[in-house]
Amino acid sequence: MGKTFDKRKFRCIFALLFDGRTEIQKGLIIKNVKHLL
Repeated sequence: MGKTFDKRKFRCIFALLFDGRTEIQKGLIIKNVKHLL
């Protein structure tokens, strides 16, 4: 696993997290983050 790929992935996740307006979206993103970690 390359660090650059991980950085991109996390940037996308955090961008979605901050851009997400619904709690459902945030919950799904948090679940995905936990699954990746």
